[in-house]
Amino acid sequence: GGAVFHDLGNLNYTFIVNDLHQNSFCDFGKFTLPIIAVLAKLGIKAELSGRNDLTIAGLKFSGNAQYKYKDRLLHHGCILFSAAIPDISAALQVNPAKFEGKGIKSVISRVTNIQSHLSQPLTIEEFETMIQSQVASDRENYTMYNLTPGDIAKVNKLVQERYATWEWNYGTSPEYNLKNAARFTGGFVEILLNVKSGIIRNARIQGDFFGKYDICQIEQALIGIKHEEEAVLAVLSRFNLQDYLANVSAAELIRLLL
Repeated sequence: GGAVFHDLGNLNYTFIVNDLHQNSFCDFGKFTLPIIAVLAKLGIKAELSGRNDLTIAGLKFSGNAQYKYKDRLLHHGCILFSAAIPDISAALQVNPAKFEGKGIKSVISRVTNIQSHLSQPLTIEEFETMIQSQVASDRENYTMYNLTPGDIAKVNKLVQERYATWEWNYGTSPEYNLKNAARFTGGFVEILLNVKSGIIRNARIQGDFFGKYDICQIEQALIGIKHEEEAVLAVLSRFNLQDYLANVSAAELIRLLL
């Protein structure tokens, strides 16, 4: 999957199924059918477009992805119901002059909200209930399962031990180069970083700033640390920055390093 935007106007759904004999992998039509059916009841014609997008009048409102592990299949979809479209554009627009990565680039699509196509007012909660009802009517022996306090405790334990860790979120990220620059009271400062698996592999700080000591001491100290605010701040706190970048504050330097 590509980049995904989340706010309170975004609805997400997931199917987790046994797929030993169903051959559902890459069958996006099977799992998006309830969404299309609900929208049809609301007088909106939606369709599966391309490989894994749902569209209305050619505009994307849902992207879908799948993951298979052994005999289990997970299908996940995001639905733009009443999301802030300007925020989506701002969040997903990357300055190519700042980042040069080796990851797979997301494909930018023209998007729309379902709410924009409704003839009658409908809340996102009401839309969610309609989807649940549609899924229930499509399946025999459907029963609703509510997570128990024990279930929730297990989920939170898994979050803390795996999904909230730096290693899970950044430790296997693709290699990228960061280039950032700004002019401060103390002069022009340019940052060049090479980051691989979330670790700074090379660092260069250059510009027309003044300093009593060689900036390479800070550059060397940055190599080998995690490219995250806490780790970078810890390194910078070991130096009197004014001896290296006169009239440039730690906060100003941090903005360039992250």
